[in-house]
Amino acid sequence: MTKVHRTLNPMTRRKVAAEVRAHCCNLWNGDKCLMLDDGTEHRCPQLDADSIRCSWFRDAVLPGNPVLEAEVNGGEGLKKCLVCHKPFNSTSNNAKYCAMCAKVIQRKQQAEYAKRKRGSTYVAIVEK
Repeated sequence: MTKVHRTLNPMTRRKVAAEVRAHCCNLWNGDKCLMLDDGTEHRCPQLDADSIRCSWFRDAVLPGNPVLEAEVNGGEGLKKCLVCHKPFNSTSNNAKYCAMCAKVIQRKQQAEYAKRKRGSTYVAIVEK
């Protein structure tokens, strides 16, 4: 399967470079790549690239950050949370909230439902 090389915008390039520096096991000595080790030091090609050039990064590092992966792959499945407005990776077409906001919203909705349910069954006894 061939991957389409998409040109990354400057913000995404910075995120990719940060991900390389934080999680790539082949990066050493600041910006050198072990995968290209042939006796001379080579700078990591992914740090300066305007697309995903390193197959190790694409296959091993990028899946660890699904939001960045969706952003790099063209935003397929990427949605914005209605509460915090951060992008999140959605697996369904009904998702409105990221995982953190979904927990909070669900607790609020359950509390409101329980309150309504308790309110309708409460009967006040009025003495004459």
